[in-house]
Amino acid sequence: MEKLIQSYSSFTKTMFGLTVALILISTSTIASAQQWKQPRLLVTKDSIGPIRLGQQLSPQVYEVLGKPDQVSDSVVFWGPQGNHREQGIEVRLEDGKVYNISAQIGVRAYMDQGLYIGCSWGKVKSTYPNGESQRGMYVNWQTPDFYFSTFNGAVLGRITVGSMAPPSFKMPE
Repeated sequence: MEKLIQSYSSFTKTMFGLTVALILISTSTIASAQQWKQPRLLVTKDSIGPIRLGQQLSPQVYEVLGKPDQVSDSVVFWGPQGNHREQGIEVRLEDGKVYNISAQIGVRAYMDQGLYIGCSWGKVKSTYPNGESQRGMYVNWQTPDFYFSTFNGAVLGRITVGSMAPPSFKMPE
């Protein structure tokens, strides 16, 4: 009986320790996710949330999205640290003006057409049946106004609006 009590006591301590560890891991994961989690952002052919094509980033952009995690002359990025820009919001600039905006996994981006980051890939294709299949680094389905990319071939992982190349880019003749 004493051995049974010792075994039960040891088991209880182990389970308590595992529970505490899981709570700590969950709390830190939630806290880090909330540091970059953005509000719901409407995607249109000219904008994602407060970010507008052809314009400079307005003070409203920073009010809504907060301080960017990466800033250069050509890219401004909001997202979790160490993700290699696979999650979050990426804005490409030329001469200080926005020419490309992407919302990716982890961003609560949605479209009036019913699409949103994380919806099924089939929903993208049924909403835009005349889109063109593309192979490349990101674009898998292209329409005149949007570029869509899949995540693991099953869900929408990225919505991009704007030009893929800077306005100054000229095709060689």
